[in-house]
Amino acid sequence: MKRYRYFFFGIDEPISIEAKSKHNARRKLEEIVNDEKYKHRGYEMLALRKETSETLVVGVSTRQSKHGLLIWSKKGWIKNETYKRANQGE
Repeated sequence: MKRYRYFFFGIDEPISIEAKSKHNARRKLEEIVNDEKYKHRGYEMLALRKETSETLVVGVSTRQSKHGLLIWSKKGWIKNETYKRANQGE
């Protein structure tokens, strides 16, 4: 699994997408920028200026959610507290 970030001219906030391949991420990006909510904010494929990708690393990669901090594990995203409890002996 990788995290792809797409940066657009004139917009400070990139779009982040987690996907197994660049092809899948690009397909999802096209769906997102075709959504009226994103079009209204100025996101469009012609304004795409940069794309980055990063491989998610177990126990290192994090993201914020409405449930708090999540850590990437072998089973996917889990709560930080759950990850710490499961890995106390390491």
